[in-house]
Amino acid sequence: MELVWRLQREAPPGRVRYHLGNHELAILLPTFVHWPRAYSTTLDTDEQRAFLTRVAEGDVTVAYEGYEYTYSHAGRNKAFEAADVNAQIQAAASELLTEGLTQPTQKRIASNYATICQLGRNGGRGADAGLCWMDFAHLEPSAPPQIVGHSKKLKPVRKGNVVCGNVIRANNATPGGEGVLIEEPGGDGLTAIRRSPDGGVLVTHDIWLVCDSQRQRYSSVVDSHGEANWINRLERRVLSSSAK
Repeated sequence: MELVWRLQREAPPGRVRYHLGNHELAILLPTFVHWPRAYSTTLDTDEQRAFLTRVAEGDVTVAYEGYEYTYSHAGRNKAFEAADVNAQIQAAASELLTEGLTQPTQKRIASNYATICQLGRNGGRGADAGLCWMDFAHLEPSAPPQIVGHSKKLKPVRKGNVVCGNVIRANNATPGGEGVLIEEPGGDGLTAIRRSPDGGVLVTHDIWLVCDSQRQRYSSVVDSHGEANWINRLERRVLSSSAK
């Protein structure tokens, strides 16, 4: 984490952001999350308080606004303001610093800030989960425009207004696959930059800018064969169009 803090100090304000995800939430609410052997829940008291202080001071946030999309760890089907949820997590961290990480305090924090902390049904990732926990499968295509991580994907995936860019873990221990999304100003879309198996770089521009008729055309592919096939077809369509 020291690398993140250094980059935040060196970069212009707002350029380097540390997202609060479910593993960071486990530092705030170790008893509530209950991962007894995870790194997040085994920090000593000084390390916990140091991280809580960073959250309370706004160095670790829940969400931020891009040009067209709102970014968070897992997303939400209902509209939310980044400033509101960031203020909530700062308040939660301040309460934990003041009162300590007792089980009653953690339980109250999880309840009072459910928009962020709610695990959802079946122990996490359910349709009723909060911004740190919802699985991408439960994000609706009509949700407010968002870019999220959390759910593992082989390549960036769009579903209506929402995009999941978490491609690191699904490609772990295989050649290539890791990548990033770059959102361009002026509504010019998203660019996916991914490492190819041979060590090169794959750059795909605007593959997400699909008109309503194209979304309808590919909705059956998403439903019956999964998101990856839909993206593959869109990439082939973009590549063939670019070649003309």
